[in-house]
Amino acid sequence: MSTKPALSSLSFEQVRQQNFAELEAWLASQPLSAAASPTVHSASTKGSYSGAELSNVPARPGADASLSLPSRMGERLHHRNHCVTDLMGQPVAIPQGD
Repeated sequence: MSTKPALSSLSFEQVRQQNFAELEAWLASQPLSAAASPTVHSASTKGSYSGAELSNVPARPGADASLSLPSRMGERLHHRNHCVTDLMGQPVAIPQGD
């Protein structure tokens, strides 16, 4: 029976390699059939299930209309194209760092 050296005397890479070797040995000892063929349980035995309610549902009309509108921050309107205007729609110069 071999004894392992104290972890404090090993480098990170040595510990990683040792752990990897132990993991490989453990995986090799596991039966392959358990991982290769997962068990599928059926909740219903009648008919077939299409899962129609899980498909991509179209968003309701107008749900993304807000994306075309600017965000108001104080007396400024910040548009998605990074343009900043006042409330009347006139461009506003923004000092750097603001």
